[in-house]
This record gives sequence, structure tokens and C-alpha cells, in this order.
Amino acid sequence: MEDQDAFEQDFFQLKRYYTNAHDCIPPTPQEYPILALNLLRLLLQNGIAEFHTELELLSYAILENPCIKHAVELEQSFMEGAYNHVLSARQMMPHETYVYFMDLLAKTEHPKWEIKTGFAYFQKAKESAPLKEIPSLQLINQTLSYARELEQIV
Repeated sequence: MEDQDAFEQDFFQLKRYYTNAHDCIPPTPQEYPILALNLLRLLLQNGIAEFHTELELLSYAILENPCIKHAVELEQSFMEGAYNHVLSARQMMPHETYVYFMDLLAKTEHPKWEIKTGFAYFQKAKESAPLKEIPSLQLINQTLSYARELEQIV
């Protein structure tokens, strides 16, 4: 499963059955891992809004599934900046199919951190450009002059 585009297409085909036929057909053993893999894919693509939209479509019972919980906890760790939890989450995968996405998450370049020898190193904040001084008195005088000209016109 190393083709994210193909996974996305296949997932959208399966999603119809998971949502529309859920009352007629019992859940398959692969349903929750596939739903969770889609959540991981969205997390990898920085699709946080889509991630939360997908979560809102799931019932409370589905949210309690270990596969889904794992993806939700991973997203929470990202949002909290607890990158050590993100790195250690690979050892606690609830399903073997997570390996590909978890490896990608660990290798993903983030603007504020990078992974070396199993540790997350944070980059220093960039120095901002020196502030330019605003000629406030000149600006005030120009504004007042403009106001006087307008007053004469009216």
C-alpha cells in the first residue's frame, strides 16, 4: 500500500458501502483499520479540516475502536506539539497496515522540527528583519495638510 492516490480512490469507493449499507451489512474486520488509515493519510497531507470532518461522520462506537483512537491521539499529539508521542506511536500501532503511513509521518519534514537518530530537533526561530522607523511627525503633518485642503474645497 505505497500508492496514496490509489488508496484514496479505493477508500472513496469503500466509504459508500461503509456509510450507505451499514444497516444492511455487518462491519468487516478491515473496516476500522481502513477508516483509520484514511485518517492517517489526511494527517500526512496536512488535511486537518478534512480529518475532523471525517471524525464527525463517525459514530461514538466507531470512535472507541483502537485503530480510530490511535489516529485521533496521533492528531492530538501533532496539534499539541508532542512530537515524541508521534515518534513513539509507531511502536504502538494497533494494526500492521499502519507501517507505511507511520514511516511517512516520522519522515515528514516539518517547518519547526526534524528527526535525527530517533530524536526530534527543533529549529531556532529566525531573526526578524530590523524594524523600519516610521516618520510619524511627517505623516501627521501631511495628513493635516490634506485635511485643510479638503476643508477649503468644501
